Amino acid sequence: MTLVLLTNIGRLWTGNELLTKAALLLNGDRVAWVGPAADLPQRIPGVFDDLTDVDEVVNIGGGLVTPGLVDAHCHPVYAGDRYAEVNMWAKARPRGTSSRPAGECRPR
Repeated sequence: MTLVLLTNIGRLWTGNELLTKAALLLNGDRVAWVGPAADLPQRIPGVFDDLTDVDEVVNIGGGLVTPGLVDAHCHPVYAGDRYAEVNMWAKARPRGTSSRPAGECRPR
């Protein structure tokens, strides 16, 4: 596995907490360790025997690191079914009609 150490992270959001002056160690596509840089272990059994075994060190330059985020959200205004709206859009409207329901995002 390739070991990559991200250092000099100004702020690191784990999804649960915000760390400052942090470091992150990747083992392939997995996070092997994350925390304050001052607490970076010199060894993680089963991952690496010595921190000098790291294949690559990336200096983040004091930047922000966040998890890969997926924007999976909904708008409460659309709670319930939207069958009436679907039915409305299924019916043809005369060309040039500009009145649209609130929240409509369809292109003209």
